[in-house]
Amino acid sequence: MPTVLQVGPYSFIFFSSDQQEPAHIHVKRDRKLAKYWLDPITLVGLIHLN
Repeated sequence: MPTVLQVGPYSFIFFSSDQQEPAHIHVKRDRKLAKYWLDPITLVGLIHLN
């Protein structure tokens, strides 16, 4: 999963195999991962990785 942008503790990531969903990006910080659709910008999910 390539990181396209790093801003402080936040990594902005995309998966090229996520073709079945609207355009979106994953944002990771520490052990948390969020997914945002891009048009319109909407939080789709938040996962706490243990």
